[in-house]
Amino acid sequence: MQTLFFQFFGLISSSLLSAIWVELMRDLWHLACHRCSLLYKWFHRWHHDAYKLDPHEHTYVITSEEIWRKSQWRHGLPESLVMLSGTLILASAATLMTHSWIALGTSVGVVQALREILSVILHGFGLAKETDFLHQARQAEASPGRWIVNFAYHWGHHFLNPQAYLGGKYTLLDQLIGTALSLRGKRVAIMNMGSPLGTALAEGFEQEGAIVTEVTPEVSLDSVDILVLIDAASQHLLLPFLQTVTNNRAIARKECWWVSSSPSQPPFPSSTRKIAPCTIRQILLLAPAETSSEDIVGQILFQAKRHVLEIVVTKDPVIFFLYWLNLLTNQLWLQYTRSYQQSAPL
Repeated sequence: MQTLFFQFFGLISSSLLSAIWVELMRDLWHLACHRCSLLYKWFHRWHHDAYKLDPHEHTYVITSEEIWRKSQWRHGLPESLVMLSGTLILASAATLMTHSWIALGTSVGVVQALREILSVILHGFGLAKETDFLHQARQAEASPGRWIVNFAYHWGHHFLNPQAYLGGKYTLLDQLIGTALSLRGKRVAIMNMGSPLGTALAEGFEQEGAIVTEVTPEVSLDSVDILVLIDAASQHLLLPFLQTVTNNRAIARKECWWVSSSPSQPPFPSSTRKIAPCTIRQILLLAPAETSSEDIVGQILFQAKRHVLEIVVTKDPVIFFLYWLNLLTNQLWLQYTRSYQQSAPL
C-alpha cells in the first residue's frame, strides 16, 4: 500500500513538473527571441506582425489573415518544436533513471507539446480560424495576473513593452528575471514627493524609464498610470483614480501603490481591493530607521518588477516570514468564513 502511494505521488508530481517544464521551454525560447535579433527577425517578429492595436477599442486586431497564418509557420511551429524537444529530453532522462510512474508522468509535457504542434498546423492551413484567448478582440476580464498569464498581462507584452511580460502561461520566468512589470514610459504621480522617501521613489522610477510628477490639483488622473500614496495621504484620490480604469489600456497599465511606513498605518481598504479594476500594491516598510531611502526604494522596485502585490521591506527574515504567515493565515480564515456563510442554512 505504501509503495502504491509513493508511485501515485511520483506520477502526480512528475506530471505537474512536466506541464510546467514545457511552458518553461516556451518562455525560454520567447526570451531568446527577444534577446537575439536574428531569432527575432527570422521567427518571432511574425507573431508581433500578425496583430496590431485598435486605437479606439484598445484591443487586438489581426493585421491580415495571410500574415496571421504565416506567423503560425514562422513563429508557432518553431516554438512548439522547441517545446517538444525540451519535454522529450526530460522524458528520456526520467526513463533512463527510473521506469516507475515518474517516467510516465513526464509524458504529460510531450502530449501538451504535440497538441501545440497540431494546433499550429490547423491554423496554418486555415482549418482553424479562431485565435487563442490571449489574442482575441475582447475586453480584459481582470488586471494582470499574479501567477497565471491572462489577457491584460499578455496585452502588456504586445502594446506596452515587448521586452517584458514574456510568460506564455505562467509568470514564473518573468518573476525570476524581473520582467513581470515594466515601468518604462509609464506616468507616475507621487503624493508627498518632497519627502525623503518620495524623492528616492521618484529617482528610482526615473531610472526605470518612468515619467514622474507630484500629485497636484493640476494633474489629471486620467493620464496617471501609477498613483503612489504614502502613509495613506489623500485617500480621496483613490476612488477617482479607480474610476479612470475604463478600457484594456488602463487595466493593463494603471496601478495604485499604497505605502505604509509603519504597521500602525492603515492598510489598503480590503473592500475596495476586492473590486478594484486595476493592480493594487500594498507596500509595508519595516526596515530599521537607519536604512537609507535608496535601499528601501531598491527593495520596493525589485519586488514590484516581480509582480509582488504585498511588498514588505525589511532586513530581518523573521519579520518577513511572520508577515507572510500572518497574511496567509488571514486569507485562509477569510476563505473559510466565506464558505461557511455560503453553506449555512438561512
